[in-house]
Amino acid sequence: MNYFVLDQQGNRYGPADIATLDKWVAEGRIVPTTILVDAATGQQVRAMDVPMLQMTFAQNPQMPGSQFPAGHNVPSAFNQYPRGYGQNPYPAPGYGSGEYTASLVLSGFSMICCGGGIGMVTSILALVLAVMAKQKGHPNARTAMFVAFFALGLVVLMKIIGFGAMQMFRNGGGFNF
Repeated sequence: MNYFVLDQQGNRYGPADIATLDKWVAEGRIVPTTILVDAATGQQVRAMDVPMLQMTFAQNPQMPGSQFPAGHNVPSAFNQYPRGYGQNPYPAPGYGSGEYTASLVLSGFSMICCGGGIGMVTSILALVLAVMAKQKGHPNARTAMFVAFFALGLVVLMKIIGFGAMQMFRNGGGFNF
């Protein structure tokens, strides 16, 4: 499981896995009352209520609020969060959802209008929007890309059949090779 960490100013860090959170608990960066946000569900929970961190809190009795030994470096707020992890691999939910929905709607519209010229335009636009949703990290963007490719293929197939039928009727109802 991965969690985002909320500091007292409302800044959001992470997501971090349980091993990283254990390390931060041991370093004093996370205290039992620190708010964690589940990266998958968005549910907020106190750090002491996460079962996988309870053992670490029990083994680490020197939490803020207790007396630190002399010379011990009391951890400051959450500002010591290690940087340099690169781009966030888990974008917040909702990123790319507009593009995803628009891509599916345009794909459906292009399948309905597959014989007309607008079907080609809408299927290409649907494909572009699906790629944008994928770049923004939407979890179902690959589905939208598949549907857009299918719609584009259907439009192209209908164009080929339509041109073939036009040629057949133009040449007196049969195929002339």
